[in-house]
Amino acid sequence: MDGALQYVLLGGAPGVGKSTVARLLAAMLPAASTLEVDMVRCMVNAPRWKDRDEHLAMLGACAGLAVQLSTLGYCPVVVVDTFSGGKAVYFEEVLRARQPAATMCSIMLHAEEAVLAARVAGRPAGFFHDLAVSARINAEMRASLGPAIGLDITCMAAEDAAATILRLIQRA
Repeated sequence: MDGALQYVLLGGAPGVGKSTVARLLAAMLPAASTLEVDMVRCMVNAPRWKDRDEHLAMLGACAGLAVQLSTLGYCPVVVVDTFSGGKAVYFEEVLRARQPAATMCSIMLHAEEAVLAARVAGRPAGFFHDLAVSARINAEMRASLGPAIGLDITCMAAEDAAATILRLIQRA
C-alpha cells in the first residue's frame, strides 16, 4: 500500500459517538471504507451481545473483511468497535496474521461521564442503553490506552472529532 495508512481502529464506549465520527471521517477520505463490527454481529441471528467468545469470533471475521477491503483499495478501512478488554490487541494480532506489514492507527474516544450519560440517554430505541456498561468502558478508554491515541471528545462536535482524527491519521 505504498506506506499509506491501511487501517484505523476507532474504539470507545457505546454512545460516545464512534459510528457518527466514523461516517464523517469516511466522508473526508474518498477511498475509505467503514466497517462496524456491531453491524457484522447483527448479521448473526440473535447475536449474544455479552458473549465475549462470539465478539472475538466476529472481530476475527471483520479482520478478514478489513484485509479484503484494503486489498481492493478501499483505504483506510475504519474499523469501529468498543475494542474494550484487550479486543483492540486481539484484532490487531488477527489482522497482522493475515497481513503482516499492515499499517494501522488506533484511536480510542472517550468523554466525561455526564456527557456520555446524556449521549447514551439520547440514543434511539433499539440501540445500546446500559449506562453502567458504557461508563465502565469509557473509564477503561481513559485509563489504559496502551499504544492507542486517546481522544477526549467531551467538548467536540462530531465533525470536529472527525477532523481531528483526520489530522492525526495524516501524521501517522
